[in-house]
Amino acid sequence: MALSQTWEASALDTARMTPITRRRLLGGAFAIIGGALMPVAACARRPSAEVAAGVIVIGAGIAGLTAANLLHTAGVAVTVLEARDRIGGRIRTTEVAGTPVDLGASWIHTPRGNPLTPLMAELNIDTKPLSPDTPVRAYDARLDRLLTAAELRRLDAAYEEFDDASDRLSRALGPNASMQDGIDAFAPGPGRALVRTYLGLTVATLDYALSAPDLALASQGLYQESLSGPDLIPVGGYGQLVEALARPIDIRRNQAVQAITAEDSGIEVRTTVTRFRAGTVIVTLPLGVLQSGAVTFSPPLPLEKQGALDRLRMGHLEKVVLGYPDGWWRDSRTRLNLAAISDSDSEEYPSFVDLGTPGTTLMCLYGGRFAQRHAGDSEAEKVRAIGEVLARITGQQPPAPLEVRATDWTHDPYSLGSYSNLAPGADETDFRALAQPVGERILFAGEATVPKVYQTVHGAYLSGVRAAQQAMRGANEFSFGGAPILTPG
Repeated sequence: MALSQTWEASALDTARMTPITRRRLLGGAFAIIGGALMPVAACARRPSAEVAAGVIVIGAGIAGLTAANLLHTAGVAVTVLEARDRIGGRIRTTEVAGTPVDLGASWIHTPRGNPLTPLMAELNIDTKPLSPDTPVRAYDARLDRLLTAAELRRLDAAYEEFDDASDRLSRALGPNASMQDGIDAFAPGPGRALVRTYLGLTVATLDYALSAPDLALASQGLYQESLSGPDLIPVGGYGQLVEALARPIDIRRNQAVQAITAEDSGIEVRTTVTRFRAGTVIVTLPLGVLQSGAVTFSPPLPLEKQGALDRLRMGHLEKVVLGYPDGWWRDSRTRLNLAAISDSDSEEYPSFVDLGTPGTTLMCLYGGRFAQRHAGDSEAEKVRAIGEVLARITGQQPPAPLEVRATDWTHDPYSLGSYSNLAPGADETDFRALAQPVGERILFAGEATVPKVYQTVHGAYLSGVRAAQQAMRGANEFSFGGAPILTPG
């Protein structure tokens, strides 16, 4: 497959995502709250031979593969360097108990107007809502009881009211206000403690993968709603898109980049294995990796870009997927999707999603400080703790799972978190600064470089389109026009 055509650059500014799509997708399943970034371990082997390439793309995630595919289609020599032994970056599709599961990015957000929608159609990748008919139940861990439907409706109404009030709260509290500051101002007093807890878990931890004190209140008003429609998932997983984009591309795996040096004669990229030279380099490293300093730039990055790296923050969202011999929970008194609402000190695994029939698979999601604290726990520890939560919520003891997959994006040296966010004091200009080229030959792409749709797969995709356009202009070749779609080739 090859990419042909592309969106006008204005698409990067007009594409939008609603800020509550993850919560809507999960039907109100909420999360809890936690650690520290781990440094990237450097390989001890000394780089050897030097290899020339026209354009080097660093990273084989969606942004890098999109840029490489477009350039390849236009006849530009392009090589992708990938640190892992697999492609896809923060997309990873696997099978659990016979059910395809995305351990990283999962959703197609607001599909009407989303460029991934025609892309999936062109590839004949079916999409569907995630458990659209499964009712939601919420468990109050403080009172050890299920919430009534009326109580849950009131909490959902409070969410919508907070969303409407977020711009006003942000103006009143100022640019350094955290999401927790906004929640406290919106729902003050001891009688609204459950509302504050619910908003902290839904607005911050599941929507943005940061606990409310660590997230900028301004985040809630940053997204603008021009895309629409209920979130979908690709049937069979996002890995199909990754493979289609990668098919015609020269990809070098196990090539962890250590240094990028701009010289008069070109750009040198040094990896743990060898050195490459190119006229243009497109950097699609995740925000967490750029922040870690694992890759050095010579000359150093401009102060504006380094300042953006200092102000932005990587979110943490993890998953534990459990495959059971049967759907034991489907006849229980709760029926999933479900969630445990707790205060921030209660160490609960908070949110569960039924991945739907015919499978018998549950996905537990948890984020923020809680995810940082527990990302490094053993699989057995996670299964035990999750089993205890499920037993209290459903009223029955879960059977032993047949299969388990647990993520640890927090400690993965090539991601160091899940996706980018605004810390208090940061704003959308920091995303724009991160997107700016260094000179005309070092370009940047990735979800953290698209202000209005950061955190999303379609944001990463659009950033790859933009980087390919910039690389073509830098090479004095032609640019693209129209809407990017995959075409057989």
